[in-house]
Amino acid sequence: MKALILAAGYGTRLQRDIQNDTSGKFNHLAGVPKPLLPIGSLPLSSHLMTMLQRVDTRIDQIYLVTNGLYECQFLKWAEGWPAVKIISDGTMSNEERPGAVGCISLVIESESIQDDLLVLGGDNLFYEDFRIEDFLDCFEKKLSTSGSLVTTCICSDEATWKSGIVEIDEEDRIASFLEKVGPEKTSSRLAVPCFYIFSKGSLHHVAKFLDEKKNLPLKDRDAPGHFVKYLSERDPVFTFQISGRFDVGSLESYRLCHNYFLSKK
Repeated sequence: MKALILAAGYGTRLQRDIQNDTSGKFNHLAGVPKPLLPIGSLPLSSHLMTMLQRVDTRIDQIYLVTNGLYECQFLKWAEGWPAVKIISDGTMSNEERPGAVGCISLVIESESIQDDLLVLGGDNLFYEDFRIEDFLDCFEKKLSTSGSLVTTCICSDEATWKSGIVEIDEEDRIASFLEKVGPEKTSSRLAVPCFYIFSKGSLHHVAKFLDEKKNLPLKDRDAPGHFVKYLSERDPVFTFQISGRFDVGSLESYRLCHNYFLSKK
């Protein structure tokens, strides 16, 4: 199995929040990509690497895809993590970015990946009770070579407007994927964080997805959740429920995540 950390975003909302913050407490975060933000005592990506190292006998290569603007920062960080290979999408601005699915495709093609692929959002961290070992066990024991596995967590009624919501069957397989709907449209409250295992038999769908969506605006093909929806309509995609996660997108969500991990030192 290979692992891929998605870290090519530009964090425009967070950087705007930092610029607008009048306290001055967060000035040191200006120009720092979200996956390298200090969370507790470590950069966010170091938390992810620490987790991945617990299963290093099951994952034989780790990639991190970033952009041209932040590439040097990640190369410096990776000096302490020789197990990770940094790949740049070559872009220098948010307007140029190929999107998360485009970055997945870039790594699959450039590295000729033909194995199962664990994909992690570089701005997500799970609560301390999450065990990646259990997630990998579920994939290996339950699924066929054509099946994939995604995490889910319970979200609030208000959050259904902001998230992809899945409805599942009695086997925990995605039956339908609803994008940013009101809470009255479904009884499900299962959101899908960016933490997936795409089986090797499903990877060819990435290129097909991008080809079919190539004329759509980037917002309609950027987020990996768009691909999960597409994939679930063609191949089995099963779910693995977790207790919760932090999605570092704004200054407020950063503070919540940072303080949580400081309290767990």
